[in-house]
This record gives sequence, C-alpha cells and structure tokens, in this order.
Amino acid sequence: MQAKIIGEPVLPELSFKTLDDYYPENPECFCLTVEITIGAKGKEGADNFMFDVCNAEWLGQLAEKNKKGVYLKNIMLVHEYDALKIKNRINELVSSTSATCWKQYVAKITKWIKWEFEN
Repeated sequence: MQAKIIGEPVLPELSFKTLDDYYPENPECFCLTVEITIGAKGKEGADNFMFDVCNAEWLGQLAEKNKKGVYLKNIMLVHEYDALKIKNRINELVSSTSATCWKQYVAKITKWIKWEFEN
C-alpha cells in the first residue's frame, strides 16, 4: 500500500495558511506546526498528521531554557525556511513509507509525525 498527500500542507496555528503563504517573522529562529492530510492511493478517506518544522537556532534556544534536557518527537529540522524544500521532504517521507495496510502505514509513519488519533 502506498499513500499520498491530499491537498497542501497547512499551518493550523496560523489560520491554516499554506507553507507558500507564510514566511517566518524571524527566519533565523523559528518553529511552526504543519498539518498534512494523508490517504491511501486509490482509496477513499484520509487522516491528518502533524509535526513541527524548526531550525537549529530555535532548538538551541529550547535547550538553553531547559537545561535538564528535552525529549523531541514529531520535528523536522531544517537549515532555513524554504517552503518548496519542506514540501519536497514531506512528500519524500510520505511516498517512501510503504505498508501492507493502512494500520501498518500509520504505525510506520508515526515514528516521524503525529497522527490525529494518537493519544
């Protein structure tokens, strides 16, 4: 089973703007939540998945605030904000993950991004 992204990745904390419609206020230090809708190719239905896109400066500041350490999950680390590169990387993750069924696909992809029904 292969999956595909349905529609454009959106930014739920920013009135669901797309990555193309947004540029960070501070491109040197940013973190934003991205939501994508993924469905099985050739089938009806889809689920939402979320993750944060952050740069190293933002992560460094997070570590500075939390001297004991920070657990990280559901984060895409990028060098700079480039909507096209981010979308391409998302597409690579979604298309390179394969499974025999949707349940197995979700189990695999949630190693990287959060499923709407998780927790």
